[in-house]
Amino acid sequence: MSADNNFKYGYLNIHTLISHSASSLNRDNNGLQKSMLFGGVKRARISSQSLKYAIRNSSYYSKNLGQPTDRTRELLALAGKYVEELSGKYPAELVMKTMSLLLGKDLAEVSEAETSKGAIIPWSITEVAAVCEEVQAGEKAGLTVKQLGKNLKEHSEKIHQAFASSVDMALSGRMTTSGIMEPIDGSMALAHSFTTHHHENQLDWFTAVDSFTSQLEGGKTQAGHIGTQDFATGTFYRYCSLNLEQLNTNIGKNKEKALDIAAHLVYLLATVVPSGKQNSFAAFNLAEYVLCSFSDQPISLADAFEKPIKMDREGGYMAPSIKALQEHFDTLHQAYGVDNVELEFNLLADSEKEQIRQLVDKSDKSDKSDKNKKAEKVAKEAKESNEVQENSKSEKLTIAKLQNWVRKEGAI
Repeated sequence: MSADNNFKYGYLNIHTLISHSASSLNRDNNGLQKSMLFGGVKRARISSQSLKYAIRNSSYYSKNLGQPTDRTRELLALAGKYVEELSGKYPAELVMKTMSLLLGKDLAEVSEAETSKGAIIPWSITEVAAVCEEVQAGEKAGLTVKQLGKNLKEHSEKIHQAFASSVDMALSGRMTTSGIMEPIDGSMALAHSFTTHHHENQLDWFTAVDSFTSQLEGGKTQAGHIGTQDFATGTFYRYCSLNLEQLNTNIGKNKEKALDIAAHLVYLLATVVPSGKQNSFAAFNLAEYVLCSFSDQPISLADAFEKPIKMDREGGYMAPSIKALQEHFDTLHQAYGVDNVELEFNLLADSEKEQIRQLVDKSDKSDKSDKNKKAEKVAKEAKESNEVQENSKSEKLTIAKLQNWVRKEGAI
C-alpha cells in the first residue's frame, strides 16, 4: 500500500451464496434461462448486467444511495425531461446549451433518428444542473460557446463534485469520447453469477384457461393458450470486487461515504434479485452466506466450484458450497500470503459455534506467530466495539453487523 492510501486495504471482495427454487431470472434471446459451461459441465447463469440493473433500480438503493442515473441514447427525450425538471431554476435554452456542451454536439441540430443511433450514456441531472450554473455565469461574463467549453474543461473539478452524487456511475463508470462530459473509471467489478453445481434446464408446460369457452363447449372450459417456459434451480455464487480508492476518487474524496456505499453494496448483493418472470416464479430469495474480505487485490473464489459441487448426503447444495468456498479461500490466501481481514455471515452456522471463524480456525492452520497476533487483535476490537459478540453462544452475526464491520474495518 502507498503511504497516502486512505484505506487499510485497497479492495473489498464480496462473496455470496444464494439459492433459487424454480426461476427464470435472466433469459437469452430464445427465452431460455442463461447458462454457461464451467469445469466441463453446464451451469445456470445470471449476467452481471442483469444484476446491476436490478441493484440500481431497487427500493433499497433509492432509499439509501439516491436515484440512479438516466441511461439513454434518446437524447432529445432526455433533454425534454431535464428542461422540465430544471424549469424553475434555468431557462430551456440554457439547459439545451449545457447538454450540447456536455455531449459535444448541438442538440438543436440533431434529429431523433440520429440520437437513436448513438451509444447509451449515463446522465445525471445533478451534473447537468451544476454545469448549467457554470454556463450561466460564463454567459454573464460574455464568453462565447467555444470559450465556455474551454472554461468548463479548466474548471472540471466543480463538475466532478456534482457527479459525486451519482453513486451508480461511481460504481459502474462512464465511457465518453466527445464533448466535455467527464469519462469515469468504474470502481466495481461484478462477475456473472453461476450455479456451484451441474445444472440442466427444466421445462414448465402450462395452459391458460379461457373462461368463456364453457359457453361454446357445453359447459366445459378449455385452454385458450398452451405453452412452455424454461426455468432453473440451484445455488448461485455471486462475486463483486470494489476498488475503494477508485470509488473514493469518483465520489469526490469522502472516505466515510465510500465505506458507507461499500456497506450498502454488501446488503444489495445479499438481497437483490433480478425481476425476470418473478410474477410466475416469485424467486425472492436472500443469501444464506456472505463473506467480506479486505485485501490489496481483487480475488475471485469462482474456482472453488470449477469442480461441480455434489449434493450433501442429507440433500442440498448450500452447505457443501459454503464448505468449498471457505476451504478455497483459506488455501488461496495462505498459499499466496495474501494480507487480508475477513468476516462471514452464515445462516447455516450452528448458533453455538464461534461466530468469527477466521480468527480461530484459519490461524490454527497457518503461521502461529503473526496470524495469531492478528487474530487476537481483531477479536479484541470486535468484542470492544460490540459489533461481533465473540463470547455470545446464542446470537448469530446479522447482515447489519457485517455492514457495520465493513464501515469500521475499512477505515484507518
